[in-house]
Amino acid sequence: MPAALAGVVAIAAVVRMYDIVANPPGFFADEAAYGFNAYTILHTAKDEFGKTLPLFFESFGDYKTPVYIYSLVPFIGVLGLSELPVRLTSALYGVMTVAAVYLLVKELFGQRSTALVAALILAISPWHIHYTRTGFGEIAVHVFFLVLALYFFLVGTRRPPFLVAAALALALALYSYRAAWIIAPLLLIIVTILYHRELIQHWRFSLTGLFILALASVPILLLVFNVDERAQDRSIFNLELGPRGTVERAIEHYISYYQPSFLLKGAAETNLRHVIPGFGWIYLWQVPFAALALAALAWRPTRPKLLVLSLLAVFPIAGAVTVESPVSARALFGSVAFAIVTAYGFVTAMRLLGAWRPSLRFELAGAGLAIALLLGTGIVGGLRFGAFLDAYHGRYQENASSDWQWGGRAVVERFLEEESQYDRLWVDGGLFNRPDIFIRFYAPDGCANCHVTHEVVYQPELRHFYALRPGGPPWFEELGQNFEYVGEIYYPNGELAVTLVAVDLGVTHPDDQ
Repeated sequence: MPAALAGVVAIAAVVRMYDIVANPPGFFADEAAYGFNAYTILHTAKDEFGKTLPLFFESFGDYKTPVYIYSLVPFIGVLGLSELPVRLTSALYGVMTVAAVYLLVKELFGQRSTALVAALILAISPWHIHYTRTGFGEIAVHVFFLVLALYFFLVGTRRPPFLVAAALALALALYSYRAAWIIAPLLLIIVTILYHRELIQHWRFSLTGLFILALASVPILLLVFNVDERAQDRSIFNLELGPRGTVERAIEHYISYYQPSFLLKGAAETNLRHVIPGFGWIYLWQVPFAALALAALAWRPTRPKLLVLSLLAVFPIAGAVTVESPVSARALFGSVAFAIVTAYGFVTAMRLLGAWRPSLRFELAGAGLAIALLLGTGIVGGLRFGAFLDAYHGRYQENASSDWQWGGRAVVERFLEEESQYDRLWVDGGLFNRPDIFIRFYAPDGCANCHVTHEVVYQPELRHFYALRPGGPPWFEELGQNFEYVGEIYYPNGELAVTLVAVDLGVTHPDDQ
């Protein structure tokens, strides 16, 4: 079994790390913000705004949680500031989550076979693969710590010091991603109800863990109630729907996460950062096993069974209370829930067939059906997994580049080459989402003449270099100045992404300088 688990972990690592810099195609502003803040922490112990070792990182109108940014620091220290350490760290958390799921399921049911199948399903899950390949590390990290906290808790019911470890892991989940602010307390309530006898028996460790969580919650509560940030505007509680309207909206959103159109097709999401066209977040072949598992888990329920059912019930809640729904990123914990449920259903099916022994003839038939089920599932699952990888590293990589802000690195690299030849180098403010972060990320040592602009006025005494949106404002034609198109940057599918222009006019825009 250790060899089999090592093989599963190896699969998880390869599919999450292969070509990770080039795919997803581009590098989004939030990814750059994570990396740049880790870089400034590494070299100055301050964030991009000069705050020393902050607990929350101000960024783009809200505050990023700290665990992922601090996790990036050693990787950037070794590999330098680039896309690789930003995305590699997320991938490593994804691989560790696969191993943690194995430990959790083994602890739940004492069955290595179910644990191994659950880990394998998560290893090849489109949902989990995609987000653990991105630099949106908060999303991947909180899932790892939630799974780890559950594992430590179950171990702690027998070896009470692990209850403290579970509390620490849950606290780290709270400081990893906002979805955990809702999921973690719910999981805590569930395990407290299910395992209250053990918690009372080991009350000293239980109270210590509770104290850790209460202490960890204070800065989060202060942030939520005292800081006006963009993320809070996305809550349905700010829509002024009234109590009944708010509950109805939350229920509607909650149900949307179980819709086949979302789970099997990824519908309702059009942004290619959050959906892979042609694929859902689970495979169709998982559905019959998940259905069987629901029946088996509900039959003669035990505490482990109820806990697994609770995971399946809890995962959509964080997304259900936000304005947009369904949003796959906010429900990534569902990839773990479906992996465990599918594995339980598959192993149940294998055992039902293997237990069919009223006579030797039927025993042989049952064994044959079990083998057929194993081979059939392996073949179908392998083919669908292969189809997903082919699409992900083919059509998706070619066509999703605009959603991933392709071209930021190319623009800044060209600016650094041209900086000595021009008085001002300008990025069109509409070219990227927050283009200033790309200048900081790709030119951490500084690019004194590089700026962001939104409009142009006449200033003939300066030499200027522009990176512009294709089909953007015809600044140069209207003002009648000398200009020259000096280059173009293309998306992987061949469409024009950026136009580079040298011109004899400039921008007097003090706020941008």
